[in-house]
Amino acid sequence: LDRLRRLATLASLTGLPPERVDAAIWRSGFDDECDRGLHSADECHRGACARLGVALSMEAWVGARVTAMTPAHAVWELAAQAKRRAALALLSNNNQLFRRELPRHFPQITDLFGEHVYFSAQLGLSKPDPAAFREVTRRVGHLPEETLLIDDGADYVQGARAAGLQTHHFTTARALEADLRARGLV
Repeated sequence: LDRLRRLATLASLTGLPPERVDAAIWRSGFDDECDRGLHSADECHRGACARLGVALSMEAWVGARVTAMTPAHAVWELAAQAKRRAALALLSNNNQLFRRELPRHFPQITDLFGEHVYFSAQLGLSKPDPAAFREVTRRVGHLPEETLLIDDGADYVQGARAAGLQTHHFTTARALEADLRARGLV
């Protein structure tokens, strides 16, 4: 997720300076509240509009998020290969609104992860809290030490290690492929 691109898109859509959008949504803690599940999907949208003082359609609000995401097709292909040998799950620090909209915008996620797509808003726990990783492994039915976390966030990798998971700090698809090959997953 390119947060700066999302911020620029929202500033353009609302006619507000990026600093004002950032202050109202992120620095205020509202986005974090949404990601922790303190607001429903519709409350996330309505609350953002109220904080910004604009009437932005749900489609525009979600579209700004989707525009800021660049699918990593090489990584998705590696996940598809690994799925033949291991169970996959996704843990995302995100709100109920994005949880609801993700399958419509990125159906590949559902294809890859099936029912094992978890959001911080759904769990009431978020990365890097080790409890979030333990909860997902419990739901998938695996022990933490049998689980590999792949993430580009160093603090998320540290949280997963603290929970007992094996980890791969993602930097490039090539490095990930090498690690997955060494583990016999692709």
